[in-house]
Amino acid sequence: SWFDRHKAVSLQLDDACETLHSFPFDQQAAALGVGEHPLAPWFYNILLANFGDRRLLQDFMRRVALGTTVTVGFLGGSVTHGQSATGGAPFAHVVVRWLNRFFPPSGPSGERHTKVIIEVGNINFQAVDLLIVDVSIDTKDAIMMEELLRKRLLADSKVRPAIIAVAWFRNKHTVHKYLTEVAQWDAEWFTLCNFEKELNPTFVYYGIPVISFKNALFKLGLTKEDAVRTVFSSDLVHPNDLGHAFMGSAVIQTLWSEAPAASRRAFAGSADVVAIAGDPWDALYAARDVATPSSYP
Repeated sequence: SWFDRHKAVSLQLDDACETLHSFPFDQQAAALGVGEHPLAPWFYNILLANFGDRRLLQDFMRRVALGTTVTVGFLGGSVTHGQSATGGAPFAHVVVRWLNRFFPPSGPSGERHTKVIIEVGNINFQAVDLLIVDVSIDTKDAIMMEELLRKRLLADSKVRPAIIAVAWFRNKHTVHKYLTEVAQWDAEWFTLCNFEKELNPTFVYYGIPVISFKNALFKLGLTKEDAVRTVFSSDLVHPNDLGHAFMGSAVIQTLWSEAPAASRRAFAGSADVVAIAGDPWDALYAARDVATPSSYP
């Protein structure tokens, strides 16, 4: 059945690894910490809580590469609405800006790919070509999520969207009860209830790729205050500007890995893929403490 096909899909790292991961990016925005930038292949791989069935994503990227104008829907809560993206762009804007810059529509001059922010609970929203689900307090209802996925994935093939789930964190009690100090963040952050536990089985069943920031940051053993401050705002809950860029980059890397090979080759060696002076994720990579394996899950 359609729902079983994703079981045969697995991520294979081969000679095309760097091509798959090194997507073109806005170098000026990346240098300012408010734009997308490729993630190291090993780091991107630990972000994936579920690889999923990628064929709808491949179809989406084929249409984008051909110049088709698309609409990207973002369903979620405060993170999706851009909270704490003070001087930069919310991750939804980062993703759509990247599509418009590197895969512009071939229609009339001035035509652009667009985004729509979808209020949680509204499963009858307009047809979108790609749906990004922000796993948060607002999307924690597993029954609502399954109803939404079935409604979209069982729809007429002309309006069946590609879907990616992104899980930042947490629950409404996080700020008020637990995370007043970084020390408490160290002790409690990874052990509290996380909505991924409730929703990931549904995403896995329907073959939805899941990007888990908790999964990756946990494996990095992030316990140092400077690392915490790298991608979190002062409330230690929402992403800051670089955190939104981080989220956007993970989504973009997922899209780029499913782009037609000819599109990826077209950018190889171009100025758009030249490394900038400082990799914005170096602070996260440096948080790996290989000398203390006890900090790993």
